Amino acid sequence: MLGKKEMTFDKAKFIELILYVAERSVIDPNFGVTKMAKALWLSDFRAYSQLGRPITGATYIKRDFGPDTSQFVPVFEELEENGIAVKTPQVVANYDSKRITALRKADVTMFDPQERAIIDNVIMYLATMSAVSVSNLSHETRGYQLAEQNEEIPYGAALLPNEPESLSDSEIAYGRELGFQIFTDSVEVVQ
Repeated sequence: MLGKKEMTFDKAKFIELILYVAERSVIDPNFGVTKMAKALWLSDFRAYSQLGRPITGATYIKRDFGPDTSQFVPVFEELEENGIAVKTPQVVANYDSKRITALRKADVTMFDPQERAIIDNVIMYLATMSAVSVSNLSHETRGYQLAEQNEEIPYGAALLPNEPESLSDSEIAYGRELGFQIFTDSVEVVQ
């Protein structure tokens, strides 16, 4: 498992983030549960990488279709029971989906200006993508790749580059030289 730091889950902010993403995504024809999960994850992880702290502190787990938060289902059930948000079935690009609709405006005063900018950028970034594209994108992140299935993806993974850093030609040459030296030393010991 990747190293992790315990985060405090802020349920009130999580609720407002769900509502804000839903209301800002109302014109996105591809918006549903999958894009919501990725918007929550990206918002929290980008905040962690840019601000040193997540927005909600939700726990994100590696699932087949990308990072998903364990808090979403119980919190969303509560929102539905209280008439604050609903899920409605829809078909998008031949896939069954559930559209999330906020039934009240989000309390954006819960977010500081930096958090709000991050959330808005995430929503704009995802707006033109399909749910499949968003899932595929999430699979390319180092945190997702390094976590085991059904394992928590620690926030520290947001600080990892998505691409391994490339080595210079001199570093590659040195590595080859060192590897050759280790190999030849081990061959001499065997004889």
